[in-house]
This record gives sequence, C-alpha cells and structure tokens, in this order.
Amino acid sequence: MATAKVKRPVQAEDYWCLKTIHDPLISQDGRIAAYFVEEADESQDRYHRAIHIMDLTAQKAGSLKSPGDNARGLALSPDGHHIAWVASHDKMSHISVARVDDILAQREDRQGADVDIQTLFEQKALGESLHWSPDGQTLLVARVKVDESTDGIRIYTSPRYKADGSGLVDPVTTEIWQVSLDGASHRRILSRPGAILTSALSPDGRQLAFTAAHADETLVFIQDLFVTDIASGETRTVFNGRGMTLFPSFSPDGQQLVFLASRDDLVADGTVSLWQVGAAGGGAKDLVPHFDRPALSMAHSDLRSAVSASGPAFTASGRAVRFLATDKGMSRLYEVDRESGEMRMVTPEGRMAVGQYAQADNGSVLYTSSDSVTPDELYWLDPQGQEHQLTTVNQELSASWDIRPVRPFFFTGADGWAVEGFLQLPPDPSGQEGPYPLVLEIHGGPRGSFGYGFKFDNQAMAAKGLAVLYVNPRGSDTYGREFANAVINAWGHKDYEDLMAAVDAAIERGYADPARMGVTGYSYGGFMSTWVIGHTDRFKAAAPGGCVSNLVSFHGTSDIGWYWGPLQHAATVWEDMAHLWSMSPLAYVQNVKTKTLLYHAEGDDRCPIGQTEEFYAALKARGQDVTFVRYPDESHVGLWLGSRPSLRVDVVRRVNDWFAEAL
Repeated sequence: MATAKVKRPVQAEDYWCLKTIHDPLISQDGRIAAYFVEEADESQDRYHRAIHIMDLTAQKAGSLKSPGDNARGLALSPDGHHIAWVASHDKMSHISVARVDDILAQREDRQGADVDIQTLFEQKALGESLHWSPDGQTLLVARVKVDESTDGIRIYTSPRYKADGSGLVDPVTTEIWQVSLDGASHRRILSRPGAILTSALSPDGRQLAFTAAHADETLVFIQDLFVTDIASGETRTVFNGRGMTLFPSFSPDGQQLVFLASRDDLVADGTVSLWQVGAAGGGAKDLVPHFDRPALSMAHSDLRSAVSASGPAFTASGRAVRFLATDKGMSRLYEVDRESGEMRMVTPEGRMAVGQYAQADNGSVLYTSSDSVTPDELYWLDPQGQEHQLTTVNQELSASWDIRPVRPFFFTGADGWAVEGFLQLPPDPSGQEGPYPLVLEIHGGPRGSFGYGFKFDNQAMAAKGLAVLYVNPRGSDTYGREFANAVINAWGHKDYEDLMAAVDAAIERGYADPARMGVTGYSYGGFMSTWVIGHTDRFKAAAPGGCVSNLVSFHGTSDIGWYWGPLQHAATVWEDMAHLWSMSPLAYVQNVKTKTLLYHAEGDDRCPIGQTEEFYAALKARGQDVTFVRYPDESHVGLWLGSRPSLRVDVVRRVNDWFAEAL
C-alpha cells in the first residue's frame, strides 16, 4: 500500500514560487483565451510576466515567456488573430504585437524565440490600456507627459502636491494616440490636462469613453465620465461623478454606456454601484438601486490587488449587463436585466472569490477565482454554462503544503449587530483544536473587507502554530451602506468593540488562549492595532504596519490627509484639533504595555513614515519594548504589491517570527 505524502507547513520563502494570473481575455467568438502569468524572480528581485494563449476549441496552448519588462495592457484583436501589449525598456515604453497562431505553435523550450514580435510605437510613459479598432488595423493607447519643473524647483497651487506611489506630483498631460498595425503611421487624437484612469472604445471605433479627475482639484476622490469623438477630437462630459467613477463600457449599438460610480458623495454613501448613461449624455440611471453592495470584486487576497480591474459589460444582445459584486465577503459575477432590474448569478455559487473576468459574444466567460485553500486559477464557463478549470499554475506547490482551511462565523458585536469573522487554525496532530496562541488581524480601509480568497500571509502564520482571526467589523464594505458608514467620525469606538467581541467569541469557543494573543494590521489596520494596545493590555504582542498614529499631523503630511481627515473625522486641525487628538492612538501611548513591532515603508505618502516615527519615539521615551523596521523606497501600497518581492517575503517572515516568539 502506498503511503500518503507528508505535507509541509507554508513558509514565507514559498512566496518566491507562487504564480498569479492577471488580465484574462477571450476573443469575441469565444475561441481564444489569453492572460498573463506573473511570478517573482528571486535572482533579480522583481516580478516577471509571461503571456499565455489557449485555443479553447482545438485544446491547444502556448506561451511567450519574454514579452518585455513591466508587460501590461494585454489586448486581443477583434478577429482573435493578433495580441498586443505594452512593455518597457531603458525608460521607454512600446506597443508590441504578435500573431496568436505563432504563440500557439511555440515550443516550450524555445521561450518565444520563434515568435515574430513587431514593435509599433515607442514613447515615454505609455498607459496600461490598449484598444483595437473594429477592423483590427489600428490601436489606441494613452501617453502621459510629465510637465517637469526646471532645476528641481517645484511650485504648487493645488492641495494635491504628492501622491502615494509617485512621490511629489508634477502636472501631467494625457495624450491618446492612434497607431496603425503596420507601424507606418500614428496620430494624436486627444490631449488633455491630468490623468485618464479607465477608458473604452465604441463598437464602431468612432468614440472613446474615459474617466478622469474632476476639474476641481480639491475633490481628489471624484472622477467624471467623458466621451471623445475620434475624428474631431471633440470631448463632452456625460456624467458628473460624486465619488469614484471607473470602467466605462459601450452597448453593442454604441448608444449607451455602463460604468461604476459612487451612489452619493463619499460621506453620505460611498457604495460603488452600476450605472448607465447615454453616450450623448443625460439621464444617468443606477441599474441596481436595490442592491446595497459594492459593484466590485473585493475578493481579498494578498496575492493580488484588493479591488478588481474588471468593469461591467453589456451582453451581446444588449438586454443585460454583467458585473462583479461582493456580498458579505463573497465576490461573484452577476447579470442584471436593464429593464426589469432582475439579477442572477453567472458564476457558480461555489466560486466565492472571483477576481477578474472577460466575456465572449457567445455568452462564455473567462474568470479568475481562488478560495481560502487554493490560490487563483483560471476558469472557463462555456456557452452551455459548464465550468472548466483551465490552469493549475500553483497546483504542484500547493499540493505540497499543509493548507489550513478557513472557518467563517458570525458573532454578536456592538449594539447587537451581526459581525462576520474568519478563523484559521494551525496544524495540530492532537486534533484537539485549541486553545492556541491567537493573532487578530485587522484590514485596511476602513472600507476594506476580508473575504473568501486565498491569503498567503495567514497560511504562513498558521504554520507557525498560531491561530489567525481576521474580522470585518463595522466600517467594512460588502455588508451594506449602514454597516460601512458606521465608523465615520468614530474610528476606534464600536469597530474596536466588534473586534474585541470577535476575540471573546474565539476564546469562548475554545480556539484561543487568552494569555497568548497578538494583534496586527496594515494602514487602517495599523491605526486600529496601535489604538487597541492603547486601550487594552489583553495582547502580549503587536505588529502595526503602515500605521496612522496622529490624526493631527496626518492632516498635513499624508497625500490625502487634507481631504480624508474632514471626510472621515468631521474635523480640521484649525477648527477642532482637540477632537482629532482624542481620536489619535498617540494620545493613549502612556497606556501601552504590549511588546510591539512597528514596520513602515520609507516611500509611504499615504500614511507617512512619520506616523510610525512618532509612535516609536513615544514608546521608546517611556522605556517600552519596541522594535522599528524601516523598509526602503516602497510606497504604502507598494510594500505589499510593489516591485521588490524580497520586501514582501521579509514582512511575512518577520511578523510571523515575531508572534511565534512573543506568544
């Protein structure tokens, strides 16, 4: 009899071997699927992407292993015969095009040597979106021109003078260029101040819809929707946003647009919903007013962005619209009838963490999905509605792991509200299931949301013998407007009570040892971690990351502080400094008795590193046991999803080792 293979614990270094799937595409006829597979390159400490192609009818597959540095903007031609993308080299960007059949015929050991790659257009700073013309003869691409200041002197008149991930901001102009497939000609069809965020080309190729920042620069989180006539360059505003406005898509007849936008201003209701408006403007309509959930995939996984880059799309008939949405942490693809408003789920009910998708005219759908024990893979829903798993990019690796399943549960939080938590238990040969040392993890936001996606960091933490408790307290998205807005001007209050109730529930159910508990979180989770240890001594160890500790100094040093402060805390420094100070973890630092690890990225402009410096200095002055880790260069988001995977590996290993030793 064969013996069962012994599985090993997940380790932080396993991150180097993980692969992620991005930007799935399917040809209009449903025959060709394309996507990126990204993996970390330890020798160069960077990420690398390969292009993969599948013929879904002939069951053939091929790949292009070296499409260029920072490959992005994957786009299939309308007939499915060519694939285009943007890549970078020596500070320049270029559009590359290859024949799909050449990649399908590529031998695995040749790694692209037999594929004829044509470079069409080369400029600095090309964008991430490519649009093919209906006849497949031209491509549209955005180019961002930086209006650089002279001699390093920068003069600002706008309150937005820096941005996380970019640093100090120079004025930019975005140009849209039309490039011929033979590379012989190109022309600029649009030039406008500011950045274009998302865009779509009409089915007849005559109009370009795009979202861009509101003209009032003080409204940093607000975008509008515009439509440009390709021939004349004339641009009109078709929707004035109240908050986020993203991902426009044309109807088959080109007369209507669907897109995502906030229902109201960010304070009253920041819920992102599905909207429709005429391409000529006027009469914007919320297509799902009864659906009190975000029309985005928020399938939280630390192997990809928390928010999906796939927007809504009309079905081939135009009668319905498909869109991703997240309900109670479960992200799925839905379809809504434009007239009746009736909704149905498109992806199978068991797929609860759908990340990105693409659809064909025959109704088939390509999508990425993970679950709590399986990293993202690619799936195909054929025209008959049958699901097929197309990839197994992490199967060999994950099959060797002792993967810990997640146990979702509801408990009673503050005011008797039902609150959801997720519990991951460590390996235990005794089978007793506790009590274990427990780490409470708090998400960012506050309008973030944990869900049913794969979390590598939690698997690695559980492998250290720690139970991991992660919770969606009030303030989290995906549970409705009232729940999400319940922490406005109330950070650290009933959200704190919800978190403590989650810990109590884990103790009462026998999973957690109350004498061995830790707390961690990043961004708002870092704020809450520092708040928690200033308000209770229940936790032996803490590891706040990228925290906010002082809402007074945050107001003037964060790239969004001047806007975010009044939005979230209903106060400005000059009007109510005392209120902001009372809401700051630093004001309670004298209460901290917890052994603390603080970590922060030096290039963080969202929650500047000074926030951790202030908390660290105060703890040190009081003789507390505290360690401060500074990570070079990366931004707030970049520390987790940036260009250097080694930093990500170090954070996971360092935080997990910290708790394993302290608890």
